[in-house]
Formats: sequence, structure tokens, C-alpha cells
Amino acid sequence: MIVMQVNSHTMVLEWREREHEEDNAAAENNPQTLAALRDCGLLKYFRIPGMRAQVRLLEHLVRMWDPDQQCFNVGAHTLTIDIEDIYFLTGLSRRGSYASLSGNRRGSLKMSEYCRLYCVPEAETRDGKVAIWGVRDLTLRTIILTIARMAGSAAPHLALCSYFQYALECVEPRVFNWADAVLRNFKKQLTKSRQGGLKQFGYGSLLVSFFCERVPVFSLQGDWHFPGPREPRMLRWCQLMTRHVTGPIIRYDDQFFNWLQNQVLMVEDYAYAGLDFRGDPDLALPEGAEWGDIGKKYTNL
Repeated sequence: MIVMQVNSHTMVLEWREREHEEDNAAAENNPQTLAALRDCGLLKYFRIPGMRAQVRLLEHLVRMWDPDQQCFNVGAHTLTIDIEDIYFLTGLSRRGSYASLSGNRRGSLKMSEYCRLYCVPEAETRDGKVAIWGVRDLTLRTIILTIARMAGSAAPHLALCSYFQYALECVEPRVFNWADAVLRNFKKQLTKSRQGGLKQFGYGSLLVSFFCERVPVFSLQGDWHFPGPREPRMLRWCQLMTRHVTGPIIRYDDQFFNWLQNQVLMVEDYAYAGLDFRGDPDLALPEGAEWGDIGKKYTNL
């Protein structure tokens, strides 16, 4: 678990994202788990690594968020984040059944029942949640971990009842509109953090990747490859700033923020030009759906 804290006059934030590399490695070596992730449309997102905590940058970006207008104030520009950004950054489906990453899920069992059916007995916590490590089946555990990550959970090692219900439906398989669900939760966390009502921010990697794509001044020079037409754009920034990097560590330090004060901030309107998920076997469509223009981001040419 990465927990780093920033103190200021108006904001205290923690970069809250879970590390589960051992589970990821086991899943990558299990064809059944990979097939299940692919069939429910979670494989591309699952394969995006975690980013090294950039806490000062996180605080800086959250300060740009306007809770009333639900957009970022970037210099003289306003910058909105919409479902298209989530889709091309994460590779999560923007079509499929409605999903909510907060609250209860209709049809969910009691947590004690989920624990009895799918977990080791000691996995259930006193507050009615389940420690995800205690889920016996690797495929189900991997999907639940992925859902918790999408939810930007303040306790990403714990599962809610709704996570189990969604995960079991994913195994059927079933495709959900995760991009829309993530967008709603992402904006909710931004607003609560900006207003001082939330200390633990679970979307640091997503927020930093969004600004690296849409506001070029934040994309530090580094040894990153240009992604292929089917690689989620978040992948390159997380690879560049991965938690377990062996080369030079990319950081946004005092020198960067001093330099930033004298820069004119511009917004990139065609950040995802060239991305085309259409026909991608790793991005499943809902049953009966077909690919169309929804899978491609066009340029201004």
C-alpha cells in the first residue's frame, strides 16, 4: 500500500493505491484468469501497472478542480474530463450494463454469505467487509481487486458486497460500462478532496495520466515509447513512473514547480489521435453489440 501525505493550509491528501503484484503475476500465468478478464473487458485495465506516488503533483492538480463547474481551471483554459478520456486512458468499456462503484448492488448477498461461499473464514472483518486476499479462487480474487482499483477505494485491500456481485457477473461473463462508473467516482473524489472532505485519493495514477495527455507541460521528458493504437494511454505514463522502476526515477520536484510558474499552459484537444480499439480482442463488447465509430479517436486532419 502506498500512503504518502501532504500538509498545507487547506489540504491534506494521501496517494492511496494498492499494490498487488503477487496476485498480478499469478493471474498472468493462469490462462483461465486471463480469459475471464478478457471476456468481461477488464484485461487492458488490469495490465496497467501502478504509478509511483507523486503526492505534490496530486495536490497541485486537485487544486485546479472547480467543484461547482465540475472542470479543471488550467491557466486561461477550462478542461473537462469526460467518458472519452476515461475510455482512451484506461481501455475500460464505455458500453454495457450500468455499474456503480459506490453503494449497494441489487441482488447482493450478505457479506457473511459471500465469505462462507468464496473465502477463507478469517477473511471477514469486523465492519462487514472481506479482506480480498482471503478470496480462494484466483480468477474471482483478481476481478475483485480490479474492481476495487477502479473504485478508487480508500481501503483497496477490502471488498464490499457489491464487488462480489459485480465480479460474479463478470465471470458469467458480462460487460459493464465501467468507463462511466469510473468517471462518476473520479469526479466525486475530486470534489470531496478539493473541499477538504476526503484525505485519501484513490485515482492518483489516472489523474496524473490525464494531465500528461491533455496538458503537455506536465509530460516530463523520459524514456517512454509511443503507444500502439490499442494500448490505453495510461499505460505509458504508469510504465514511465512505475513503482518498481529500475532506472532513473521520474519526480515532480521543486525545480519543476518553479519552472511551471513561468509557463503558458495549453490544452491538447487531440491527445488520443491514432488510438483505435475497434476489433480489439482484449476489449470485449456487450452481447449483441458491434464495433463502430465509438472505438476510434479521430484527428483534426
